[in-house]
Amino acid sequence: MSLLVTGAQLIDGTGAAPIPDGAVLLGDDGRIEWVGPANSAPPHTDLIDVDGGTVLPGFIDTHVHFALAGGSVNLLLLLLQPAPVAALGVAQRFEATLDAGVTTVRDLAFLGPGYVEMVKRGLVRGPRIINAISMVSPTGGHGDITPPGLDVSAQLDRLGIHLAIGDGPAEIKARVRALLKLGADVIKVAATGGVTTPHDQPDDVGLDALELAAAVEAATEHGKLVAAHCIGRQGLEAAIKAGVHSIEHGTMLDAELAELMAAQGTFLVPTLVIQLAEAAAPQSGHHHFPELALNAVGVAHAAGVRIAVGTDAGLILEHGKNLRELVELVAAGLSPMEAIMAGTSTAAAVCDLADEVGVLRPGLIGDVVVAKGDPLSDIELLADPANITVVIQGGKVVKDTRK
Repeated sequence: MSLLVTGAQLIDGTGAAPIPDGAVLLGDDGRIEWVGPANSAPPHTDLIDVDGGTVLPGFIDTHVHFALAGGSVNLLLLLLQPAPVAALGVAQRFEATLDAGVTTVRDLAFLGPGYVEMVKRGLVRGPRIINAISMVSPTGGHGDITPPGLDVSAQLDRLGIHLAIGDGPAEIKARVRALLKLGADVIKVAATGGVTTPHDQPDDVGLDALELAAAVEAATEHGKLVAAHCIGRQGLEAAIKAGVHSIEHGTMLDAELAELMAAQGTFLVPTLVIQLAEAAAPQSGHHHFPELALNAVGVAHAAGVRIAVGTDAGLILEHGKNLRELVELVAAGLSPMEAIMAGTSTAAAVCDLADEVGVLRPGLIGDVVVAKGDPLSDIELLADPANITVVIQGGKVVKDTRK
């Protein structure tokens, strides 16, 4: 069986000019066989004629948290929820994300490895998941979600939530190796404090320079990349110099550090949509974050740092609203095409999947999205899942709302 998707403008994710009346052919192995003008399409057995709109690669969100539902985070309620309720909630978030046109994600903390297995076995509909399982953090750091004076180990075990708290290079290496043993695809480290955790502040240093270097060394020894949660400048500098693959948030990034990131090939995942939302919250003490976050994107863009879509979905932002980040990136100065690349080919590189997804090219996995309208003229349309009419993942149609 071969499936031809045709009848629309085609954007391939590379930044190349769109094909006005393009088509993509998917083979029975779930991979792309051909891409080009519709009038040159090879023979095929099945057809999806979308009759206008835009064909794009499946989108990628490089920073989500499926263990969290969105809205305000209440750690006590999270830990006390029944395990079946938690599991079904995660499954619903998987589906909402996939229906929004996001076919691949990186989950960057607190999703147990069993959930990834559910998707791989086809037990639930969901995006392809690159899973960090936990966040390597110092005691009292951004990944330490334990309430003071309470033993919540039983609750964490019941929900399949793993913590990775350590102090000193030797302990940090041990925590990384333990996560790799559990099946972590990527390692996340807390290089600074955070907004939502109980024991620290965003400007605080998390893991120090030696601990970060130890984490990167342990991950690299096993062929894994490191993503670093970074808000304050001191932690940012330490993480970049330690050789992390991506900076998450990067709120206080300046031109000097952006130049260093560009020289090293370090990616920025600015999570603008969540940074703007956190600052707007009435109880927030971080009303200066929007200016800093927008400046960070500006200096990174000017320096040539590759910027990828990541949303922190689960923290305030609900799953399924992931592509709102494209709108914020355009507002911050990227062109609509650059924003689409941030959510496709660049995001694939962040996930170490550039040879598998993120571009409509023969040989890659057949992840294809069809959107109403022209996102190059109106990027906002991608932010509404109702405008995503067809989603194909690995050559299989998983959503089709055409009428």
